[in-house]
Amino acid sequence: MGTHDIFKKRQANANKDFRQKSKEKEPRITILIVTEGEKTEKNYLEALKKYLEVTNTHIIIDPKSDPTPSNVVRYAIKKKKEGYDYIYCLIDRDMHDKDDFKNALKEAQKNNLISIVSDPCFEYWILLHFTYIAKQFGQAELSPCNNLIDEHLLKYINKDKTKN
Repeated sequence: MGTHDIFKKRQANANKDFRQKSKEKEPRITILIVTEGEKTEKNYLEALKKYLEVTNTHIIIDPKSDPTPSNVVRYAIKKKKEGYDYIYCLIDRDMHDKDDFKNALKEAQKNNLISIVSDPCFEYWILLHFTYIAKQFGQAELSPCNNLIDEHLLKYINKDKTKN
């Protein structure tokens, strides 16, 4: 009877120690997401990370890049040296030069970066969370994103959180 109690105590302690170690365990994967926008993309992705309760992956959202496709990719290439498992480049199609856009995508692929293209802009994705819309944006000389935000998205969210 005494031996049996010792076995139970050891078993309980072994399980307890295992649980404590798993909480302190380092993330298995490190991901970098480089974005054009300083606020909208970062705020959305941070909220998504929190909502999904991502614990076994370390995700860094870096909005410090210059807002052109080629600059996003160049910045991401520089960050490769820091040893991330995956690097994503989140790029708006928006009003960027077609050649710059195409070259950036080719350069990203050549350097094993993962491109995420939002067309016409990231805010369109957010708008689709609230309503169905089939309107085509970007027909004028202005950025399609400005029109999308001003005429549609501001009905649903705070203006300060959308402007970059």
